[in-house]
Amino acid sequence: MSVSEGFLPGKNATIVCLGEVSRRRQPGKRQTKGVCRVATSRATLIAATHDDFVSASRAGKSANPEFCLTTDGVHLNPVGNTVMALSGLAALGFAGL
Repeated sequence: MSVSEGFLPGKNATIVCLGEVSRRRQPGKRQTKGVCRVATSRATLIAATHDDFVSASRAGKSANPEFCLTTDGVHLNPVGNTVMALSGLAALGFAGL
């Protein structure tokens, strides 16, 4: 969609902040507090990727102790990527997530 068709850069988009952010009201890390403060001041949604990652990891490990969401402890594997994508979609309000 072009500007002439009604698309206005910065006006027709929803920004979602992905990061080590929790749904808990009182984030513990100084960096997390800053992310939340900036996101709130700019009307940006926050995806609680940390909570979702921990929940998925615990659920997986309860079924299979070798379950992992990363390939090397850092880089996400396909299941880890899916968890992060679903976290972002949930922040956008997609039903059932």
